[in-house]
Amino acid sequence: MVITSQDYVLRVKQNITEITWAEFTTKDKILLIDVREPQEWADGYVDGAHCVPRGVLEMKIAALLEQHVDTPETQSIALYCRSGARSALATQSLMDMGYQNVCSITGGYQAYLKASQ
Repeated sequence: MVITSQDYVLRVKQNITEITWAEFTTKDKILLIDVREPQEWADGYVDGAHCVPRGVLEMKIAALLEQHVDTPETQSIALYCRSGARSALATQSLMDMGYQNVCSITGGYQAYLKASQ
């Protein structure tokens, strides 16, 4: 049986941790990664975020962590995209790779903009 992409994202979201932007602001030493495409990043992003598009995240995550944190294996990571779907999939992917302290930010950049108004 084939399922829709929306159903797949909902299934993934049952297995990952999601946090709100308000919860993100209470976290200490969490690495923020924007998994949107460079064109989306150019239109605006969250200060302090690192742009690592979803399509290359798995290949670039180790180098990014080694460059920016002292203990890559235990580093807390928060991911966001436009609305929360790609970041959910990316969170699952990093969990599958063995990263344990990873979460997706609910609502993505759209929720960030709304909360910032």
